[in-house]
Amino acid sequence: SHRLLWKVGKRTFRRSYNDETAALAEAERIVKNLAASEGAATALNSEDAIYLIECRRKLGKIPMHIAVDFYLKCHEHTTKDPKSFSELWELFYQRCQSRKLSTRYYQTLRHHRNFWEKAFKVQLIDTISNEDYLNFLNESAYTDRTKYNLFGSLTAVLRFARKQRFLSHEQAEIEADFGKLRSKTPEFYTPDELCRLFIAHDKRYLPYLALMAFGGSGGSRRAEAERLSMRDVLFDEKMIRMRPEITKTSTGRTLDIPEVLKQWLAEFASPDGRILPLSKIKAMPVQRLKALGLQTKQNALRHSFCSYHLALHRNAALTAELAGNSPQMLNRHYKALVSKIAAERWFSLSPDAVRTFAKEHEITNLLTW
Repeated sequence: SHRLLWKVGKRTFRRSYNDETAALAEAERIVKNLAASEGAATALNSEDAIYLIECRRKLGKIPMHIAVDFYLKCHEHTTKDPKSFSELWELFYQRCQSRKLSTRYYQTLRHHRNFWEKAFKVQLIDTISNEDYLNFLNESAYTDRTKYNLFGSLTAVLRFARKQRFLSHEQAEIEADFGKLRSKTPEFYTPDELCRLFIAHDKRYLPYLALMAFGGSGGSRRAEAERLSMRDVLFDEKMIRMRPEITKTSTGRTLDIPEVLKQWLAEFASPDGRILPLSKIKAMPVQRLKALGLQTKQNALRHSFCSYHLALHRNAALTAELAGNSPQMLNRHYKALVSKIAAERWFSLSPDAVRTFAKEHEITNLLTW
């Protein structure tokens, strides 16, 4: 059946019809009568009445005027002061600077900005479609991982534009399928590959590599390790002090110094300098790595530490605490990747063990330290 309901003042009227046509005709007549009675109601045709009833059904107990206000708020769009793509990035960059984030974050942000401005620098942001962004990204020669990072920075900028009301809700929404990247098995080094990695590098880099492999790969991220100095390494207390201004999360924590890491730091680290001086941060020696049959792997030292530490101790909570992650994340990404035997060998690779490896494999000519 079809029911009609309307109010006149405080009185409520109801009628039921088996025939839809008769119900619509009666609804139209009632609306006209109400509209003609001193403006007590808004004039609606039969189509509007059906649409109104359907909207109320979907809203349930939510008043329609609240739903309309919420919709308008989500779709507000200011066009009085349109911004170019370059102007938007500058505003976003200034906002990030006010948060006092890490130097590496600003370097990455500038790189990503340069990439996007190649195509959209002077364009007004409300004239650029999501398809334009994705087409430009997909046509680049970057790896999938780099595209994922570029996409992440762009979405952050677009969300900022929406909050500042430079873009509407729809214009700020952009999606791309990076599910395969997120579920990719982390790359890690084998103990033999770590030996070759040490052999390929100059001794200035060895403290940094050791920290990433034995204490910093899980205990500190790459950018965190680069901010560390030897004054944060307390040999007597067998700990590394990760100050809040060093960590990614701005939360202080401490790391244990295993015996193998202590040997590398004691032999090669400058007593009062950085673990790796900023002026020394360069790309890995690709040619020397090729000569040793080794290829670079993205974030592999951190992944290796997490994998081997978890396999050695079988304690996700402990490894997670050192890594600054959750036990759930550790189990999801690093569990069952390596064996306990390989983990024991990993954490036994002292400077002397690497020198012995070079002799056994007749590659001492590539050893510079």
